[in-house]
Parts: sequence; structure tokens; C-alpha cells
Amino acid sequence: MPGLILSVLTVITSGAITGWCAYRLQAYHMPGLPEPDFAPLALALSALPTALFLLATGVGRRSVALLISVPIAAVVVALARVYAISTELSAPWTHGTGLISLVAWGGGVGVSLAFVGIATVVAVRRVQR
Repeated sequence: MPGLILSVLTVITSGAITGWCAYRLQAYHMPGLPEPDFAPLALALSALPTALFLLATGVGRRSVALLISVPIAAVVVALARVYAISTELSAPWTHGTGLISLVAWGGGVGVSLAFVGIATVVAVRRVQR
């Protein structure tokens, strides 16, 4: 049980940090232009990898390997996304701003979906035993 709690807290923390950076990128604008409107759907979509990692943690809660590997993958994905967003925030605004973080988000969704699939297979195999 402590492993599950630690895994969930790690995934939530990495998601919260990534969410904050995604919010900062969404609020980023070129000086002299009006600030962009806030888009809650875009911010909610940013949390999709975190939600999928939480699902993988819940489904694979009886596997020690998954309780260790899912939070590690969540932290690695969060670091990659934060790096991508920080790189975009440090550069001047262009029409391509957000593309690199979109690619990082897509990679995060792909990795988290892979872990959901692995956790599902592990859970089904445990039930079949």
C-alpha cells in the first residue's frame, strides 16, 4: 500500500509541475499584443498523460515492477515536457511557438498509453492465474 501511495503522489506531482509550465506557455504572448484568452480545454488536455499514468498505476497496483516503473516514466515525461516548454518560453514568440511542446505532449501520451497497455496485460494475466 505505501508503494501505491508513493507512486500516485509522484505521478500527481510530476503532472502538477507540467501543468503549471503548460499554463505559463499558454499565457505567453508577444509584447505589444493583447494577452491570449485562457483555454481551459487546452490545459485539461495537457493533463491527459498524467491521467493515463494514474490509470496505469491503478490498474497495475499489484505489480511491484509497475509501481516502480510508472512513476519513473511519469517523471521522465514531465522532465521532457518541462524542458520543451522552457525552451519555447526562453525563445522569442513566433507562429511556431507551442509546436515543440505539442510534440512532447504527444510523446507523453504515447508513453503513458503504452504503460496503460502493459498494466492491463499484467492485470489480466494475474486474473487468469
